[in-house]
Amino acid sequence: MFVLARGTTYCVSPATGKCGRIKVRKAYLLLLTVVILILFSGSWVLSKEVVGSVSPFLATGVRLFFTTMVLWIWLLCSEGRRSSFYLTSAGVAKFAVLSIFGFSVYFISTFEALKDLKASELTMLLSSIPAFTYVLGVLFGVLSFSWLKFFGVLVVTLGGVMFNMGPGVSFGGIQGIAFAFLGALSYSVYGLLSRAWLGRDSIVVSVSWITLMSFVSFLPFLLVHHDSLVGLSWNDVVKLFVLGGLLSAPVYVLYQKVLSVGGVVYANSVGLLAPCVVVVSEWVLGGDVLMDGGRLVWMMVTMLGVFLLYVDASRFFDRMFRGDRGGNGIL
Repeated sequence: MFVLARGTTYCVSPATGKCGRIKVRKAYLLLLTVVILILFSGSWVLSKEVVGSVSPFLATGVRLFFTTMVLWIWLLCSEGRRSSFYLTSAGVAKFAVLSIFGFSVYFISTFEALKDLKASELTMLLSSIPAFTYVLGVLFGVLSFSWLKFFGVLVVTLGGVMFNMGPGVSFGGIQGIAFAFLGALSYSVYGLLSRAWLGRDSIVVSVSWITLMSFVSFLPFLLVHHDSLVGLSWNDVVKLFVLGGLLSAPVYVLYQKVLSVGGVVYANSVGLLAPCVVVVSEWVLGGDVLMDGGRLVWMMVTMLGVFLLYVDASRFFDRMFRGDRGGNGIL
């Protein structure tokens, strides 16, 4: 073991002889977490403003257009070889499946759920995504069981659910609940398949194709409702551009980064902190939000759950650099 820079320890694995950057990798995961959380929180705030003046379906279609546009500009500027854009039939099928689970089914399910549920109730039910991810991963053998990960998922899910449980929760009809859980299940499958299928592909290339296919699935709706599209105010267009191009586009890329470094369970848990950040920020700025002692406790519980999953991902780094890659703990 030797120190290259202050605070950065490099370890040589006796089993493999490879230099591992354990502390650097842990710090990198933490940095990715902070950045994606900031972008998530910004998306939350802007989404609430946009939904107030634009229908959710129309907002999603336009948002996807700007996301796709920015990602493809990014791709064209960063990829020097045109061969990088070429897709095999297997690649088309792979990206199509990911676009269906991660975007089409997820968005349609949440829109249908909002017909019966309040936004806070939907957010509360979507807090089940880490639990769905972990259970499905273990059942299908793509995730290894660990008590630390189990308790992390349990704590973060409980914290996310209770934090978003506001006064007057009624949950509407059973149909809304079913659609909310379908959305959570769909996004969980998207994360698991992304980790399994996109490990060796360029993240920007993959996400660009996935969002393009997702936008194409929304295109018929946009064409049918072209009157509403033309009637959008410039203020709404600018908000949707910021939301889709400047916030969502980097979030989709960073999500894949967090997924590859910290694992799918950790990646699907980070988003549960976004409502906490938004509510606390609005409360500090004097906004009309409920922030009592109980909600503060549940926010701390959510943070504890994410921390436990971060520690679990960090323990994988330690095992990896010792040459022990047993199981699929990184997932």
